[in-house]
Amino acid sequence: MRAVNTYKKIRDDWYSWKVYIQGTDEELNQIKYVTYLLHESFPNRRIVSKDLANNFARKTSGWGEFLLRAEAMMKSGETKHAELWLDLGFDHTKDKKQQYIGDFT
Repeated sequence: MRAVNTYKKIRDDWYSWKVYIQGTDEELNQIKYVTYLLHESFPNRRIVSKDLANNFARKTSGWGEFLLRAEAMMKSGETKHAELWLDLGFDHTKDKKQQYIGDFT
C-alpha cells in the first residue's frame, strides 16, 4: 500500500494535482480515513479524506514539489505512515522521488 500522485500543468508554474492511496481492495477496505500533511505554505495544510470509493483521494493545486506525509487510520485502530515526494515532473528532484516513494509502514 502506498501514497501516489498525479499532476497536470495548468499554466506557467502552476499545477493541478491529486494524491491518493494505491493498494489492493483488501488493503483499502481496512482504512478508516487518511490524513495528508501538505507543505507549510498551504493555508489548510492538514487535509482528511474518508472517500474509499476514490482511494481516499484529495485534489488541489500549487507551484512546487514538496515532501507530503500521509497517515492512514486503520479500522483496527493502528496508524500507518508514508512519505511521498509530490511529483510535478521536475528533473532536479529525482533523488527525492527515489527516497520518498510513498510506501506505508
